[in-house]
Amino acid sequence: RGEEEFFQLSIIPSTDCEAVSLVAGALSGPGTLAADAVRWWPEAYANIKTAHRPRTRLGMTPDPLLETGPVDAPTGVNTTFCVGISVPRDAEAGTYTGLLSVRAGGEELAQVPVGLRVYDFTLPETPTFRTLITFAASSMKPWDKRPAREVEQDICRVLHEHGIRGNGSTLTVPAKIEDGKVVCDFSDFDARIGWAIDELGFNAFFLGPMFGGGTGYSWEEYHDWIGMKRLSPEFNKHFPEYMRQVAQHLREKGWFDKAYLYLWDEPEADYFDRLVELQKLALQADPEFKVWETTSPAYEKFWGVVKAWSVPFGRPHFEEESVEARRAAGDEIWVYNIPATLEAPPQIHRLWFWQAQQYGAVGAQLWNVNFYREIDPWEDITPKPYPVGRGENKGKYIYDAGQAIMIYPNPAGEGRPLPCLRLKLLKKGIDDFEYLTILLERLEDQARARGEDDPAFVARARVREITSELIRDIGKYNLDAGDLERLRRRVAEQIEETDRGR
Repeated sequence: RGEEEFFQLSIIPSTDCEAVSLVAGALSGPGTLAADAVRWWPEAYANIKTAHRPRTRLGMTPDPLLETGPVDAPTGVNTTFCVGISVPRDAEAGTYTGLLSVRAGGEELAQVPVGLRVYDFTLPETPTFRTLITFAASSMKPWDKRPAREVEQDICRVLHEHGIRGNGSTLTVPAKIEDGKVVCDFSDFDARIGWAIDELGFNAFFLGPMFGGGTGYSWEEYHDWIGMKRLSPEFNKHFPEYMRQVAQHLREKGWFDKAYLYLWDEPEADYFDRLVELQKLALQADPEFKVWETTSPAYEKFWGVVKAWSVPFGRPHFEEESVEARRAAGDEIWVYNIPATLEAPPQIHRLWFWQAQQYGAVGAQLWNVNFYREIDPWEDITPKPYPVGRGENKGKYIYDAGQAIMIYPNPAGEGRPLPCLRLKLLKKGIDDFEYLTILLERLEDQARARGEDDPAFVARARVREITSELIRDIGKYNLDAGDLERLRRRVAEQIEETDRGR
């Protein structure tokens, strides 16, 4: 209950069909799932002109999901729809069946039987697994001329619909120095964060100022702060006072626990000391700031300063000993970077979340969903290479097709951006994580009832045993889609079984 399940439906007509649409009827079973529980979107195609991986098939590839509405279906060509069925939170458990009508210009072409099994448990409205996903409203300007605030809100709505509850567009409170004192302007910041929290129930956001980061630049090449050089005497005097005012304001608004202070991204070892000094200045203002860093906990210089680690989810960056050490210290362990590629098997967009559960992550970060670097995503879905490295190590980062692009500009120009099949897979991955979390809770309750010394350890060991059927090691997956479906069903049935035994 509370879940949306997806499938695809394709037609290959023997004659041209105009204005093809889908019409759903109610699904019947132990109760009734109303017809409006069924949604559908025509699928469009992305063009893979260049690829990073040699085995990637070039050419037109299904991915963008158009707004719901009739589409023409040419003779002998796949015309495909993504269909979603949302299960009401009060639905009775059991199997439901119904018919989906395929129509062209009002005339029925075919009826498609649909069956759905509803399990006897409910997913929470706010996913347990937390997500912070970066986007930039400004990237939509070539297609959408609306005010940036409107575009930003539409992007947030699309992400929210796919299980995302974090605003990854780093927001900074503007400030200036007047008569030697820091003066903050919270008006725009409050409007943007307040809307996301009140309207969409977002539970996390990135807090700036973001001074810089990533590979390719040195410490000296990045941003200063309102005219002051970082770590200069003047900066060291005013920056803690600025952060104190920000912390106080966030506490008054009830937003402090949702804020992740993101001062620097993907730091490099030659300036770790200076970055830690910068982060400590913020902690002078409020020692409870959740300082965020996209790096490995193996770098002990950040211990006791960073409170939320966005650990690159691969070897050698994700190293269990240091991860467990920081988890034991009370730090949050997030994983980075949620898959967003058209060049890998589609299953990884879900299996990645099974992997996150196996290694005990509380959430994940994705950079970015609309990084259209020197491309029009409707014409070419592969961002142009990006300069990285310094000195003798200079080079270029080569993107996969679709990497850092999970939403498309609305082809009509102004209007809500469009999601894609990969976002639906991401949503299902978040749901899979929830299944495993619910089972983990049930198993811990059972272990406690049996009098086990460490119920949490017993439950976690059992869930890891389950996930290991799909996750061999970080980035090494069992890609058999049938195994994924069978294991997910087994998890659901075990949840039902444990609930009946309560």
